[in-house]
Amino acid sequence: MQARGFYLVVAGILAALAPARGQRAEIPTSFLRSHCIVCHGGTSPEADLNLESTSPDWSRPSTPHLWEKVLGAIEDGRMPPADAAQPTHRERDKAVEQLHNVLKNNVRPGGTVLRRLNRIEYENTIRDVLKVPFTAPPSFPADAELHGFDNVGEGLILSPPLMEQYFLVATNVADLVIPPLSPKVEVHAETVTLKPDDFSVNFEGSKVQRQQTDTVLRLVTKNEVLVRSSTWPTRFEAQYSGEYSLTINASAFKPVDDKPLKLRLLAHKSTSGSFTSVYTLRKLGELEIPATEIAGGKSLHKLTVELNKGETVAFYWANSPFGWDRNSRDEAARQLRVRLAEPAKYAAWLKMGFDRGRTPAGGWKQMKELINGDTLDLRDPRLKTLPKRFPATDQNQLMWLFEVMHHEVGPALDIHSVVVTGPTRLIEDKEARQQRTRTTDFLGERDGRSDHEYATAILTPFLEAAFRRPLAAGQIEKYVHVALQHHAEGHRFEDGIHLAIRAALCSPGFLYRGTTEGRLDDFDLASRLSYFLWSAPPDAALRKSAAAGELSHPKVLAEHTRRLLKDRRASRFLMSFVDQWLDLKLLPEIMPDPRLLKFTDKDLRAVTEETRLFVEEILRENHSLETFISPDFTYLNVRNARLYGRQDIKGEAMQRVSLRKDGRFGGILGQASVMMATANGVDTQPVLRGVWLLENIFGQTPPPPPSGVPAIEPDTSGATSIREQLTRHQADVSCAQCHRRIDPLGFALENFDPVGRWRNNYPIYQKQSDGKVLTRSGPKVVSGGQLPDGTIVRDVTDLKQYLVTNIELFGICLAGKLLVYGTGRKMNYADRSIMQEVSSAVRLQGNGFRDLIVAVVLSESFRTK
Repeated sequence: MQARGFYLVVAGILAALAPARGQRAEIPTSFLRSHCIVCHGGTSPEADLNLESTSPDWSRPSTPHLWEKVLGAIEDGRMPPADAAQPTHRERDKAVEQLHNVLKNNVRPGGTVLRRLNRIEYENTIRDVLKVPFTAPPSFPADAELHGFDNVGEGLILSPPLMEQYFLVATNVADLVIPPLSPKVEVHAETVTLKPDDFSVNFEGSKVQRQQTDTVLRLVTKNEVLVRSSTWPTRFEAQYSGEYSLTINASAFKPVDDKPLKLRLLAHKSTSGSFTSVYTLRKLGELEIPATEIAGGKSLHKLTVELNKGETVAFYWANSPFGWDRNSRDEAARQLRVRLAEPAKYAAWLKMGFDRGRTPAGGWKQMKELINGDTLDLRDPRLKTLPKRFPATDQNQLMWLFEVMHHEVGPALDIHSVVVTGPTRLIEDKEARQQRTRTTDFLGERDGRSDHEYATAILTPFLEAAFRRPLAAGQIEKYVHVALQHHAEGHRFEDGIHLAIRAALCSPGFLYRGTTEGRLDDFDLASRLSYFLWSAPPDAALRKSAAAGELSHPKVLAEHTRRLLKDRRASRFLMSFVDQWLDLKLLPEIMPDPRLLKFTDKDLRAVTEETRLFVEEILRENHSLETFISPDFTYLNVRNARLYGRQDIKGEAMQRVSLRKDGRFGGILGQASVMMATANGVDTQPVLRGVWLLENIFGQTPPPPPSGVPAIEPDTSGATSIREQLTRHQADVSCAQCHRRIDPLGFALENFDPVGRWRNNYPIYQKQSDGKVLTRSGPKVVSGGQLPDGTIVRDVTDLKQYLVTNIELFGICLAGKLLVYGTGRKMNYADRSIMQEVSSAVRLQGNGFRDLIVAVVLSESFRTK
């Protein structure tokens, strides 16, 4: 979209939606008397809805909501009811127009309540303002979700537990900027002797008896994953950052050649986890252990290393002849072929086969028994040629089995003991250096200034950044007074600044935003925009435009919006908005039925990343909104490709692949993530999917189900289909009206199973006498239905075509979702009307997603509190 034309279009929208002066709009009393008041009047009106008053009190918050419901019921034909006398089309249209004008004249956009920072915004704001590493503690209360998002003002209450957390965090964060004065500690070197029992026993570091008297810790492999290849003391970690002397008693066990065994020492923190990569750990040093077996294992090696506080030493055999990294399947296969070259071993494996319940030690024991027995067929023709690759399950089990073998027969590297002495000298570690730099940068140079001048110089830029606007008259003095009063009471000057930081971090000016009523000023507009797209406070460029009074100009506001969307921090918007709008946030809690397929965390990441990357491209390239529904591309790897029946996709990396635009899969109505989020992992529920489509694609919110009506549970025996159950359900008049809108949409997706695979029949599971579950084909899936406007949709392809043809429905819905997320409030009638006009204007200019975001930001609704 050309920028100049875009600004003109939006300016036209704002002008068209301005309140009409002198234009009178009245309630359609004649229509109401003829068609409504007979039921909705008198002393006992139906649904407790009385429409006799012709002079509504628009100052009451409930009034706009009431007349919106009346308008909606008349407009879509739900009222008058089917068994009552019906108005003509002309009468209905006139009543709708009158009600629209009444609402337009009496409802103004806006209404966001005082809006607290949510958890993510709070974390990002502390990081940006104070330049400290910060993550809210696990005890931090979760934010409530309202109207689909966790940043809506009404849901962001300030509870006593949350306020308590704010006080605690303020102190901890202030400590990161100005650490409390620590007493000088006199440190004496201590000596710790570590035996094999004092080390972690993991996949590789196993204790074995050697020569019946010598207990050792034995290393075998050089796998990339720490817990698979290394061991470390569980009884020692550095209490102070400093130099430590190590005396290591290590020796070779049954070496295969005369090359020294390289024992690499790595710095490891227990808090970093056991599954970290050895390649990411800091190397402390490396010893060469002679490739000679030594009686009694006495082979002492000395080394001095630098350890930071909280670190210990991990031991890793860097040149082990056995081992493979997580992505090196070819190397793993090569090593297996070397070890299976002995026919008896391969014959034993062929006889054993893969067994999910077999332990590595049990596998090696079973293999030895077969090799030493007389049941193997060494003439099996399969023994002549070893496979170039092994199935992943076989490969992993074989590698683990042979690790146990090497513990028994070598080669291996044995650790007998480690003696640690230290700290022999204290050092300033990386964390301490960063802390010192942070403090220096925050306090700046005193340059001979008085306490008052110095405190003012320190606190002014901090408070302006924290409060996201220039300070009001006298505001800085309050915080300077807090700091200097604390100093006057006998504390350090820096402690006074520490107290002022804590006070600011607990103040409404920091915790809340958008405190002005009506049209947002430039500073509140800068905050609303930056938290919308970055979940963070405004950067220097936004603050500069706000200070100059330029941000409220549409051209400048649009330029900043595009700039923020191009920044890497916009990924926060994509993840937060998309995960909540499309309910991807629910996926970690949904575990697909194992009868459907084996589903792992890697599969979950694949289906989630497909949707995120898909939406990211639509935004980056400004693709049209139709692309959300009927794209010609998606992102796949070998894991999510199998859900779509794609055998041509290899590898774990996500790849952009082409699709048929009119196909079943692709787009947000054909992606596994959405199908999983709208199911329960076990079976599909057309009502759930139908409601989801109404709310998130069509922009309509159906009323909650009537009380006392039982939920529909799928018949797992297959005797009664879900469609038959819903047909009976619609016999209840109180249910039928909504289900006519919900069910056809839900059934349009019914060919997708709970994980997004296509199916033509429902599965029926039967448990056999041996405990195994047999899956057979059940009733045929009868998808689709008739939409309220009479359109027949047979399946998802018809639904996609319907939405592409009527893309304005989706455009209005998406604009509304963006507005709710960006403003933190539920839309009122004026907001919805404005979003309709915004969507129409963007559609005329190419319907780009990025253009829609810019247009939403330029709208009166976004720029009004």
